[in-house]
Amino acid sequence: MIVLRPDEVRFDGAVWGGVVRVSIDRLSARTIEGYDEEGAYATLVDVARQRIVVRVTQEIEGSDLDAPVPGSLGELVLIAGSGSEIGRKRVSCDCVVESVLNKVSDYGATRSIVLIAQSDAGDADPVEVESV
Repeated sequence: MIVLRPDEVRFDGAVWGGVVRVSIDRLSARTIEGYDEEGAYATLVDVARQRIVVRVTQEIEGSDLDAPVPGSLGELVLIAGSGSEIGRKRVSCDCVVESVLNKVSDYGATRSIVLIAQSDAGDADPVEVESV
């Protein structure tokens, strides 16, 4: 899932300004592969565990001392729209901040925040998408 220029992004109640993109990637944390005796190719593949990685990229326009700290737990909420109230979506998930990386160049400054989504129950998808 990719959201370009979301209307609003909040983490643990704090508004994150200047967000240019949010990506939500679903990765295998444990893949099971089975083979039979007849060939070299897998005959069974299953993803037994999933990892959901959220990447938030902000443009920083001035001094900013309020970066999140790795290990912080909170609800990430973003509002994605198409320029009107029709089709707006609210995406939310509980996350832990894994890393914060700042980059400064001659063209500006950006911050990349990597979060890992967590579920209240192992069988419940931690990412919720709803119309607003």
